[in-house]
Amino acid sequence: MGNLKLRAPNWRVVGNYSATLVAASALCACVTFVSSYDDIFDQQATSTQKEIDSFFQKLSEDNGKPAGTYESNISGYGKIEVDLNSLLVRASAHDKNEQTIDQIKHVQATFEGAKALHKSQGHLSLGFDSIERKTINEEFTAMEKLELLKKRGQK
Repeated sequence: MGNLKLRAPNWRVVGNYSATLVAASALCACVTFVSSYDDIFDQQATSTQKEIDSFFQKLSEDNGKPAGTYESNISGYGKIEVDLNSLLVRASAHDKNEQTIDQIKHVQATFEGAKALHKSQGHLSLGFDSIERKTINEEFTAMEKLELLKKRGQK
């Protein structure tokens, strides 16, 4: 035990380890868990939400009239389905965007449920459109909040 010699640290090696730790810490700070903000997606989502809201407003106004039947609105349903699918494709093109993708799928499911009910009944019951509109608007609000958080995270 008496033969133990203490050596002075090799500061070059210590400096290299320190630099490596600093670089690793910096890389960890850059890790993201959601995709980056997509302005085009944001604009398309806003446009689609307005389209759906307008469509349900029209259905409400035409309730009980021939223009309010399912058959009279097939093309409206089709256009919105295409718009929602377009949102899904755009969101799916980004890595780490599962939350947005899930939100779009919720909107699609709600919309498809409304369509199926309208198709089975031929017309909509009173108050139906306001419930569906509220649900879809809440789903779009959650989607928009996430996009705004992404936007803030880029600054």
